[in-house]
Order: sequence, then structure tokens, then C-alpha cells
Amino acid sequence: MIHYLIDGYNLIYINESLKKHLLNNAQQARERFVEMISDFVGAKNIRTTIVFDGVESVDKNRHKPRPHIRVIYSHHHKADSEIKNLIDASKNQSKLIIVSNDNEIQNYAKVSGAKFIRAQEFFTKIKSRSGKKEFVKNSEITKGEVEYWLKIFNKN
Repeated sequence: MIHYLIDGYNLIYINESLKKHLLNNAQQARERFVEMISDFVGAKNIRTTIVFDGVESVDKNRHKPRPHIRVIYSHHHKADSEIKNLIDASKNQSKLIIVSNDNEIQNYAKVSGAKFIRAQEFFTKIKSRSGKKEFVKNSEITKGEVEYWLKIFNKN
């Protein structure tokens, strides 16, 4: 089975809509990104691991479990190191597809026998499958968003 290893922030930063969300609400941007990836790989039953730099939010509204998708955080080292570790740990590196614009990661993938795809090319695949110009699907409002707007409108 094919397994995508995705450099999360690397992809978020090349998508203008997600990038705007990232500046306002990082957790919401990550969740929308994961949802977009889930919509794409879910229909194809493709195993996917998304790696983000840093630590996971303690927010109750963090990533919802999704079949075939695992979201991990690199904690005290870079996502690049985590991606390399995942490549090394794979039992079948030829089934891995690394999604990143990072040249070092792409070279590591090549040497390891994994495939790679640039972020823009991956978004093109998503776009062609969805037939939409926008890559972000509208989602339900989160509890955090409700609390934010209640604070705004309940100011006296």
C-alpha cells in the first residue's frame, strides 16, 4: 500500500488560504489542512502521515481521528528529522511518497529508495480530484471559534 509522508507546514505555507488561517489560528489551519488531505486520500484508501514541527496543541478541538491518517509532531527537533526517521523505519521504502519542497528531504528520499513529489504538484493532484479552485473545504464551526465570537459580540 502506498504511504504518503507529508511535511505539513511546508505544504500549508504554499497555499495562500491555509497560510492566512495559519497566521490567525494555527490549530484551525492545521485542522483544515488535515481535513483537505483526508478528503483526498480517504477515497483512495492511502495511508498518510502528516508531520508538523513543534508540539501538539492542548486544545480540545485538536485533530479529529481520521481513517488512514496519522498526525504527528516533531516536538524538540525539526519535522525534517522526523520524516527522515520515518523513512528509515519503513519496511518498504519503495512504497513511500514524500511530499515536500525541501531539497534535503527529497535527496534523502531518493537515496533511501522512496519517491517524492513537490508540494505544488501534490496540490495539483488534489485540485484535479476535487475539481475546485479552492483547496480548503468549509467545515463546521469549532467550540473555540464560538467562544471567540461570543467574546467579541458580548463586549459591553
